[in-house]
Amino acid sequence: MVFFRILAGSILLLSLQDAQRGEPSPPSDFPASDARILDVQRMGLARARALRPPQASPDSPETVGLLLRSSEIKEALALARRIVETRPEHLVATLRILAEWLNEGDAPEIVAAARARLPSLPREDAATVARMLAGATLRSGQISESARIAELQDFVRTYDGTREAQQARVTLIALLNRDSTTRFAELEAFAGRHPRTVEAARALYTKAFDLHVNVVMRGEEPNGSDPTERFMKVLAIANELEYGAYPPCEWVDKAPDLVVEFFATDAIYSPANRDRMIEALTQFVGRHFTLHDGEATEWSAGYLVAHKIADLFELKGERIAGVERTLARLEQDTADAAAVRYLSALFYRREAQMTREDKGGPLRTKARAALRDLAKSGGGQYQRKALASLAALHFAEGDYRIARGYFTEFIDRYPESDWGWVAALRIGQTHEALEDLGAAVASYRATAARYASIPQARVLGHVHAARVLERMGTFDQAEAEYQAALAGWDSGYGTQYSSYWSAEPAEPGPISGLPTDRGVAYLEDLPSRIAQLRRSNATPGGALAERGRWLLERQRWTEAQVALREMIATYPKSRGIGEARELLHRARLEAALEPAGAGRPGVDDTKTLDALAAIAREPYTFGVSAAKIARATILWQRGAASDASALMTAALQEWHTRRSPSPGTAPTPLERDIAAIQDLVFRPKGDGVFKGTEWEGEPFSGGDAPFVVVNTDIRVTFAGGAVQRVTSAHVPAASRGGVLLIDNAEQATLARIITKLGGTGTTENVATMEVPNQPDRRSRNVMDFWRGFFQMRPGHWGGWMFQTNPIISGIEFGDAARTTAFAEVAIGYEGGVVALEKKNGVWKALGIGGRSIQ
Repeated sequence: MVFFRILAGSILLLSLQDAQRGEPSPPSDFPASDARILDVQRMGLARARALRPPQASPDSPETVGLLLRSSEIKEALALARRIVETRPEHLVATLRILAEWLNEGDAPEIVAAARARLPSLPREDAATVARMLAGATLRSGQISESARIAELQDFVRTYDGTREAQQARVTLIALLNRDSTTRFAELEAFAGRHPRTVEAARALYTKAFDLHVNVVMRGEEPNGSDPTERFMKVLAIANELEYGAYPPCEWVDKAPDLVVEFFATDAIYSPANRDRMIEALTQFVGRHFTLHDGEATEWSAGYLVAHKIADLFELKGERIAGVERTLARLEQDTADAAAVRYLSALFYRREAQMTREDKGGPLRTKARAALRDLAKSGGGQYQRKALASLAALHFAEGDYRIARGYFTEFIDRYPESDWGWVAALRIGQTHEALEDLGAAVASYRATAARYASIPQARVLGHVHAARVLERMGTFDQAEAEYQAALAGWDSGYGTQYSSYWSAEPAEPGPISGLPTDRGVAYLEDLPSRIAQLRRSNATPGGALAERGRWLLERQRWTEAQVALREMIATYPKSRGIGEARELLHRARLEAALEPAGAGRPGVDDTKTLDALAAIAREPYTFGVSAAKIARATILWQRGAASDASALMTAALQEWHTRRSPSPGTAPTPLERDIAAIQDLVFRPKGDGVFKGTEWEGEPFSGGDAPFVVVNTDIRVTFAGGAVQRVTSAHVPAASRGGVLLIDNAEQATLARIITKLGGTGTTENVATMEVPNQPDRRSRNVMDFWRGFFQMRPGHWGGWMFQTNPIISGIEFGDAARTTAFAEVAIGYEGGVVALEKKNGVWKALGIGGRSIQ
C-alpha cells in the first residue's frame, strides 16, 4: 500500500505527458504559462475515463493505464490483480503497463499471482512475464549486481530461443563487460549477428545510451572536454534506429530522446565543432519539429532550439541572432511555419525572463510583436495559442487593461476553445486588479455559470467571487459562494485548484486557514471557512470581526485593530467577543514587532517590550502567550538569560494549561478514529511502531525538552477522494505532560516572531548536498533559546518546524468503513507512511514504508 503513496505525485506528471507516452491528447489552445492548469484538466479527464470504462471491457489493460495516468493507484493495482488472476489473455499487456512501477515489495499479490501463471503460459509469453517479474525484484532493491547477472544467465538458459532471452543477452553484455571499448564492440557484434531485429535495436540503443550519458557519469569523458565526436556517434545510432527498417519497438521510439537528452558537463567546443553541432542539431530539429502543448521551450524540438542551439550560438557571441537565423530556416523547411513562429515568441519570452528584462525591453517587445503578428495572420491552433499567449503575457506583466481586451477578443473569436474558461476567469482577475470589485464579482459568477461543466472553472469562479465579496465586506454572499464552490468540487481533478495568479507577493501564513495566494483554492479549507463565516454571519458584530480577520491576513495591523476594537466596544455581549479578542491580540503583537531592527543588538526595544507587556496583561488568548514568548526572546537577545527563561517557562505553562482539552461533547466516531491513530503514531520517544528505526541516518529516540508541540489541524482524506481539515484537541497518550496544542495559524504566528526578531538571513551553502535556505546566526540564536523548551528546527526548504517528532501531517483512510488508514509522518527532514488497520474496533500499527526526504 505504501506503493500508492509514493507514486501519487510522480504519476501526475506521467499523466500530463500524453504526447510522450500513452494515448495522445488533442491539441490545446492553452498558452505555455497556463500549462499547469491544462495538466490538472487532462488528469481529471483521464481519471473520469478510467473510472467509467466501456461496459464491454471494464477489466482491460487500457483501463489500468488510464487509472495509473490519473493517479488512481489503488484502483489500478486492484484491477491489475483481478486481470492477472482471472484474464490470462490480458496478463502480458497488463504487466507491460505496470512494468515501470511494479515492485515486489509493494505489490506482492500481483507478483505472486503472475508467477503462479507462468507454467500455463505460451513460451514467449512466459518469457516476457518472467523478465518483468525479475525487474520487479530488481526494483525492490533486494538483489545485488552479481545475483542479477546469475539470474539473467539462468533466464537465458531457461528461455533460450525466445525474444526476451535474446534481449536479456544484450543486458548481460552490458553487465559483464566493464571496459566500454569491449562492451561497445560486443554490442555492435551482437547487432550484426541479428540484423534488423528488436534485439539488435536494443543492442544499438544500449550502446548509444551509454555514450549519451554514462561515459560522463563514469568519468571516462572529463569535464571540459569537447563532446562533439561522441554526440555524432549517438546521432548516427539514433538515425539508424529511426530510419534503418527496424521493427516498431521501444528502442526505436526512444531513439530521438538520445539526441534531445545528450549530456555533457562544462563542454568546450572548437570553433569548427560548434558549427558542426549547430548544423547537426538544426537538421535533427527539422526532422522532428513538433511542439509540446505545455512549455514548448522545455521539451523536444523547442528545448533543442531554446537551450542547446542557443547555448552554442552564445559561444559565438550571437545567441539571439543565431537562433533567429535558425528559426527563419526552420520556418522555410518545416511543414508548420506557424508552429515555428510561435516558438520564436516563446524563445524571446524565455530569454527575457532569464535576463530579468523589464517589460519595456527589446526581447519582451519582440515576443509581443511575434505573438500579435501570428494572432492576426496565422492560422489554426497556433493562431489561437498566439492570441492566448499575448493576453497571458500582458496579464503577467501587469498590463491589465490591455490583457482584458485580448482575453475578451479570444472568447469572442473562439467561444468553443478549451482555454476559454481560463480567459473568462482572467477577465475577472483584471477587474479585481483594477479595483472594479463589482465587475469582478459579476465576471467570476458568470465564469462559474458559463463553464459549469468544467470543475476548475466553476470552483475557482465561485472561490474568487467569494474572496472579492469578503474584501467588500459582504460576508453572507461570500459564504454562499464558498458553499457553491464546495458543492461543485470534483476531487477527480485533485484537492487543489489554482489559476496561478501571482500578481501580489506571497503573504505569510494564513490566520483563518484560507490560503492568501490569489490563485489557489484547497478543498480541505472550504468546510472550515464556510463554518467560520456561518458563525460570524449569525453573530452580532461578526462582520466587523471578519473584516478584522481579512485585514490581519493582509498585514494591515492598524486597520485590523480599528475594526476589532469597534466590534468589541459595540457588541460587548456577543458570543464572538473571545475570537475578536484573539484576533486583536495578534494584530497588536504584529504591530509591536513591526518596527525595523526589533531584537537587533544596540537597538532600543523599550517600546516593543512595553507593547508586548501590555498584551500579556490582557485576558488570556494564544496571542497573550505569543506576546510573552516574543518578550522573553528579546530579553534573551539582550543577555537577560534568567529573566528570559523564567518568562518563557511561564508563557508555555500558561499555554499548556489554558489550551488543554476540557470535558465537553462526546467525540464523534471519526474523532475517535483520529485519536486512536494519534496514540499509535505520535511516539516522541521513538517507541511503538518506530522502535529500532533510523531517521536521517540516526536511531530515533526522541528528545528531552520539557514541552511537546502537537498540531491540532490534521488533513484527513477519505475513501473516494474527499478531503477535510479536522481539528483534534486530543492529547496523544505518549505525550501526557507538558503538551502544547497548536493549530496552523498559531504556527504561522510563531514563525512571524522568529522572523521579526531573528531576521530572514540565510547561510551560504558550501557543499552540494547541504540543506538549503538555512538561517544565519541571528535567527539560530533565537532557535537555540526556544529549543531549551521544545523541539524545533529550520525547515528543509525554508521556514520553521515547531512540532515535536514524529509529526503527523495527514491521515488517509483506505476504505469507506475506515478499517484501514495511512498516516503521513515526518521526523526531521525525512518522511514516511505508517500503515494501520482496525479490527473489532481496535486500531493497530502495521509498519512504516514510503520513506523519502521531505
